[in-house]
Amino acid sequence: MMERPTSFEEWERAVPEAIRDDSLWKMKAYRLALFLSDLGWYDVVKLIENH
Repeated sequence: MMERPTSFEEWERAVPEAIRDDSLWKMKAYRLALFLSDLGWYDVVKLIENH
């Protein structure tokens, strides 16, 4: 897992090309949803570790 991104723009640059080549990538709502799910994953991992 990569380090937690500090910005949306940083995260966008790190997304694999296979995802960026998808036609859905053109929709900002799709990109934002993926970004938020990636950010949330860091919290999930911490919660699991503390369980």
